[in-house]
Amino acid sequence: HLKPGVGHIEHVEIDLVPRCDDDTLGRKGEALEHWYAYLFDATRRHDRSIAYDRDNPRHLEEWGFVDVQHTKIRIPIGEWGQDWREHEIGRWYRVSLCEAIEALSLAPFTRPSYNWPIADVKRYLGEVETIVQRADIHAYHEL
Repeated sequence: HLKPGVGHIEHVEIDLVPRCDDDTLGRKGEALEHWYAYLFDATRRHDRSIAYDRDNPRHLEEWGFVDVQHTKIRIPIGEWGQDWREHEIGRWYRVSLCEAIEALSLAPFTRPSYNWPIADVKRYLGEVETIVQRADIHAYHEL
């Protein structure tokens, strides 16, 4: 329970939209962009959208929270970051993303909205993981 005027909350979400500032995602990384588009569509069809709700800060204020601060942090997918810290974050984020891709995708892709066979989903996700592993693609997500 929250008591007005006391304490604080921290609300953290990952926006899974693949982003890239230097055009390295392009055609060679489009499998990652397509994966997110499929995931967004499949989860939206079941009223469980995986998309980050950009109105969250406004909702918090409407619900009575004060001094709402919204900070975006770039999380590199891989070890291409500009400094040692980003490099390490990117390395571990890539590992966690590769571990999460199947867990995030199996149910949405095999349910009636898409109804893909599990073997096809796993084969497709293997292609997506290959893109995530590429060092020449400088994609990131926002936290």
